[in-house]
Amino acid sequence: LELEKALLSAEYESESLKLTTDEAEKISVQMKINELEREMADDTASQANLQAEARRRVERAQELCSRLEDELDNSLDDNKQREIAEKLNAHQETLETERKTFEDLEFHHLEEEASKLATREELQ
Repeated sequence: LELEKALLSAEYESESLKLTTDEAEKISVQMKINELEREMADDTASQANLQAEARRRVERAQELCSRLEDELDNSLDDNKQREIAEKLNAHQETLETERKTFEDLEFHHLEEEASKLATREELQ
């Protein structure tokens, strides 16, 4: 009877230790998930600001190109037309660069978010 009692006590202690270890690991994983979700929320807010600024730059470049196109259409002086056309070409290049930057920013954010979501799923 004493031997059986000792065996059961040892088994209980072993299982109790395993349970404590499992609970500590569960808490650690939950803390990692919480940290990851906080990072995702911070990143989303930061990316929203960056994307809004990039969108404004694209809109400003579009407006400037539209104004230059109107000026070019309304200009009768050949020298002035050449000057405006050169400005327009330069600003169209700027517009394309701003668009590309905006699209790259969006794509990078989506990739980063997908990676963090995958990590969160792995942890759960």
